[in-house]
Amino acid sequence: PEPAVVEGARDPSYRRTRAPAYPLEADPAVLATGARVVVRADIDAEGRVVSATIGRSSSHADFDEAALAAVREWTFWPEVRDGEPVATVIQ
Repeated sequence: PEPAVVEGARDPSYRRTRAPAYPLEADPAVLATGARVVVRADIDAEGRVVSATIGRSSSHADFDEAALAAVREWTFWPEVRDGEPVATVIQ
C-alpha cells in the first residue's frame, strides 16, 4: 500500500526493488566479504529512476555495474511536498 502523506509531506520510499545480479565470475573473496556500493538516483515526480550514478564505488567494477543495473529498475513512492509529488535525489 502507498505510504500516507502527513501534513502535505512524505519522504520518498521504495515501491519495487530487486537485488543486484552479481556476475558469476565475480571475485570469490569479494563475494565472501561483501562489497558496498552507494548509488545516487534521481527520482522523478512519478517515482521512476531517471538516472543513476555511483556515489561511492566498491572498487570492483562488476559489482558497481550490477548495483547500477538493479537500481535503474527500481520504482519509488515519490517525495511529496505541499501535497504534490516532486522529483528528488536519493542515495
